[in-house]
Formats: sequence, C-alpha cells, structure tokens
Amino acid sequence: MKLTKSFILAIPLLVLLPAVSCGGRAQDAGTDANSALLEKGSRVYRVHCRPCHLPEGNAPVLRMRLNDTQWNHGGSPEEIKKTISEGVNGTQMLSFKYKLSPEEVDAVANYVKNLCVRAQSK
Repeated sequence: MKLTKSFILAIPLLVLLPAVSCGGRAQDAGTDANSALLEKGSRVYRVHCRPCHLPEGNAPVLRMRLNDTQWNHGGSPEEIKKTISEGVNGTQMLSFKYKLSPEEVDAVANYVKNLCVRAQSK
C-alpha cells in the first residue's frame, strides 16, 4: 500500500489533536489562586449550571454537553464568557449577565473549560 505525502504529513497533526481538542486552555489547578478560582467556579456551576448541564457537564442532550470537544458557541475563554453572559438566542441557554458578577462569570467559564480538559484526560 502506497502512503501519500499529504497523509504522512497529517499523522503528526492527529497525534496533537487530543491536546488541543478542548480549544483554549483552562487555568491549571496547580496553584492556590487557580485552585481557588476552580472552587469558586464549581460553586457557581452547582447553583446556576448543574440543573441543565448535570454534575460533570454530561447533559443527555448533545448540544448541552460541556465535557466533550464540541463547542457550539466557541470554546475560547472569551467565547465561553460571552455565552454565559449573553445566553444564546433560540436555545434554553439564558443570559446570566444580571445574575452573576464578572468574577463569577470568569470563574465558572474556567470551571466549564476544565470539565472538557478533565474529560479528555480520562
């Protein structure tokens, strides 16, 4: 079987794909400040997000899952914050602009991003 040049060049990209599949990076829990941010995000998530997205972001509706690699409205930290703050027209995702402080939005966005990272590391 003859391998094409483009296939051979694509192999390294396939190896890297799982590392970048969650989009932008969540802040690592390695420092006290980052651990505190994840803990705050976890608290906000439990109150405001878990009823629809379930405890680990594993909602039964695929478009509502947060622990996979599908980011329907963008997976960068800024895009996640925008989705949380503004909601998504035509969906059940409501705006939390007036319910959460900017610090809470930052914390829960980081926590949501971390759900994907944790799911990918399992």
